[in-house]
Amino acid sequence: MSTDSRTTNSSCNAYFRPFSSSGGAGYVETLSDGNCGYCRFRTGDEYRKQFGWNSGNTWSRFGYP
Repeated sequence: MSTDSRTTNSSCNAYFRPFSSSGGAGYVETLSDGNCGYCRFRTGDEYRKQFGWNSGNTWSRFGYP
């Protein structure tokens, strides 16, 4: 997750709205320190896809070379 400290008093969702409305994927959340957290993946499956993994084989091969 990437973090960004807002320079305005807007909410994290409002701060990232221009990006998300232009087709950006992922999600935004307000972190406990008040900064905005952004993950470019909406789901774990989106993250695993970049490695050629899927939910059916991820844990069965975890830790094996």
